[in-house]
Amino acid sequence: MLKRYEAAVPVLERLVNASEDASTFRALLAATYMALGREEEAKAQIEKTLETSPDLNCAAVCYILPMKQPREVEHFVSLLKQAGLPY
Repeated sequence: MLKRYEAAVPVLERLVNASEDASTFRALLAATYMALGREEEAKAQIEKTLETSPDLNCAAVCYILPMKQPREVEHFVSLLKQAGLPY
């Protein structure tokens, strides 16, 4: 994982705004915000995600994350939990 969170934010924000179903991108953006210490923004993204995808949870997100290394997945899931995504 490159951990280039600052660089990822504008890309993810564009994807969220351009996507009809932005749940995956919102979850990635929430985790990125959490990694940057932007907790309020992270929680807001999770709230919006759950409005459109109420059944989404950390276990399901594990299968859609772009990273494949278990440690990287665990790190992102941890950030999502902190942001309020149910496990």
